[in-house]
Amino acid sequence: MSHPLLLVPTTFERDHWVRAHPIDADHIRVIGFGPVAAAARTARCLALESPPRVTLVGIAGSYDPDRWAVGAATTFDQVVLGEIGAGRGAERIGLSELGFAQVAEESGAPKIEERLDVGAGVPSPTTSSRGSVLLTVLSASGDRDHAADRRRCYPDAAAEDMEAFGVALACADAGVPLTIIRGMSNVAGERDKALWKIDDALAAAAAVLISRKGLTP
Repeated sequence: MSHPLLLVPTTFERDHWVRAHPIDADHIRVIGFGPVAAAARTARCLALESPPRVTLVGIAGSYDPDRWAVGAATTFDQVVLGEIGAGRGAERIGLSELGFAQVAEESGAPKIEERLDVGAGVPSPTTSSRGSVLLTVLSASGDRDHAADRRRCYPDAAAEDMEAFGVALACADAGVPLTIIRGMSNVAGERDKALWKIDDALAAAAAVLISRKGLTP
């Protein structure tokens, strides 16, 4: 019988949770760093194991620490792939404006542009008013100004990560329900790791996972 899978980007995160929390290591899969590795490894896991559902857990950088505090964790309703299209900053043109899609509509499957609802992996409009939005980027914000520029382009984004959209795309393609939990390890753009709270973020993410009765004894 297939079982739910817990996906984590790194062995560091996997080892932390197995060591510190009652999480079943047999159901954890390390999918790698960044959206490309995450999409490929997730698709492989789904094809080989046919899980009934998937949970992605890891850390992220908060765009608004007053609302999404460093050291706390949250789930997300939507993921957005950042900066895909043409141009940059406020002048960037998104996929829908260009008339393209990452995945074209075919054989009853909807097209996928740059935004996905989390859950069954439902494509979403280019804009959204929902608050729990996670922005997936290829590189973390280099400083606070960089993070502020991204927030202006994606004003509904709560935080940034580097894997969630790849996982969501693979799950959407396979029709597998997805939950995303991210602990806020730092303020986006803060590169001084002395100010990060990785352990607190990982512990908070594990607490959310356990409270949702995911992958625990």
